[in-house]
Amino acid sequence: MKPTELMRVLNTAGRGTVLTETRLRRHRNRAGYTIGDARTINLFRYAAWLTLEHFAPKEPPLDYAEQKRRQAQRNAELVRAAQDIGELPPVADPQRKTAAQQSFRTFCETYFAEVFYLPWSDDHLRVIDKIERAVRTGGLFAMACPRGMGKTVLCQTAVLWAALTNHFAPTSGSNPIPSQSAPTAPKNAVTAPNANNAVAPAAASPANLSATIHPLR
Repeated sequence: MKPTELMRVLNTAGRGTVLTETRLRRHRNRAGYTIGDARTINLFRYAAWLTLEHFAPKEPPLDYAEQKRRQAQRNAELVRAAQDIGELPPVADPQRKTAAQQSFRTFCETYFAEVFYLPWSDDHLRVIDKIERAVRTGGLFAMACPRGMGKTVLCQTAVLWAALTNHFAPTSGSNPIPSQSAPTAPKNAVTAPNANNAVAPAAASPANLSATIHPLR
């Protein structure tokens, strides 16, 4: 019988709607060719399969703890599948990569030459040195610089450099300086967590990010 004919026969047997298109499709997918072929269904084979399914031993219901464990396992598998970015290409220039890992200034000049295209000032070099120390060993410092000097982009690049070199990820914040404030008032503060900081080690350590960020090339 065709699937539509089978549904009409069963649903007009006086028991109401006992079979729907969705349920029949699910049964055909589970039973396979034991109840028919791609276009038709053998009514007697279908009835026999339903009987065996009805009397087959059922698995006991899962308790709440087991349901949570299986759901956590499925979620972890989905996360791992989403994080899989494939094989990383080989490093194009190992010497360049090593130099950029050892020096934040070299990293800026090498991989962000289109951003840092002007010569460094003495103030820039002092800020770069402080950022590098903060990233490597932890610390806090404030810098007051003119607008447009590149404070924000330096801090953003420092976060990327820290993540790619498995150092402490720095954070930065800024506060506006009223005109009546002293000229030495801090404009930007850059901080990196101390090596002994256990408040949020997972968030502070960029090692969790390094797997998803393209390595230095």
